[in-house]
Amino acid sequence: MTSKAVTIVLPYYNRMWGLKKAIENILNQKYPNWHIIVMDDYGQDNAFEFLRAFNDIRISYFRQKTNKGVAENWIDGIKKVSTPYCCILMDDDWYNQDFISSRVSIFEKFPEVGIVYGPYIRINEKNAQAFNVVPKKLGLLDKKELQQRLIARDNFIGATMFKTNVLQSACSKAQKHGLIVDYALLVYSSLLTDCCGFSISDSNFCYREHSDTLSNLKEAEIWDRCHLLLNDLLVEFPHLAVEINREACYQAIYCSRKHGKYISRVRWALRSIGFLPKDFISYKSTLKAIVGFKG
Repeated sequence: MTSKAVTIVLPYYNRMWGLKKAIENILNQKYPNWHIIVMDDYGQDNAFEFLRAFNDIRISYFRQKTNKGVAENWIDGIKKVSTPYCCILMDDDWYNQDFISSRVSIFEKFPEVGIVYGPYIRINEKNAQAFNVVPKKLGLLDKKELQQRLIARDNFIGATMFKTNVLQSACSKAQKHGLIVDYALLVYSSLLTDCCGFSISDSNFCYREHSDTLSNLKEAEIWDRCHLLLNDLLVEFPHLAVEINREACYQAIYCSRKHGKYISRVRWALRSIGFLPKDFISYKSTLKAIVGFKG
């Protein structure tokens, strides 16, 4: 493979309908120099037979010996990457034809960039476009701006391509965060390296919304883990306290409004107040927004 090769890590578990769509759209990429690593998390379908039928040496298949869960599956796949660039595609999402080429072109133009991401299209269960999610800032991002944007969840990992060494540097720290390994990989990949970032304007990644996504099935656990991650970040990177506090506060307000039970709103209110930076929002208005919310 040449220096411009891209590896797509595709964690997989019993979603043949999604795997077919994902592989089909990778095969249709304008950029041909790619390799796929399918990480089968001990699924019970015929994924191997399906992939073997393509007879394409660019597609590699690895099956876990037990069901290891999302974090282990992602990390094991990332560690197998040997090409200069890589990205992660879930088994229920897909790329448009210019996804790879649009990101590789940025790496070639800006050598200091280690992470490229862009808008993405949310597709509902009826296969209709829900809406387009666009990052708040586009273009070249210096190191500090990139860190700020990734802490603030201004992108989605599926719509992101990394220099492989940048992503692999985040594996050991991200792995312990389990269900939110995607968020942890994004944040640590920017915090542990000196790379810059780039946010493109092209919407060429499709995120499929459905009832079986982890964000729907295990939402409460995901937000609890996010809270713990932000606590860890405060200790490790105190120079980013304002950005971390701000995101923790936003997450607390969001979660409080999602919960109907008063005790849950109080719990998230206390979490928000614990993070509250003086220059962001007042104690009184936070309580009003969270504890006093009628929803």
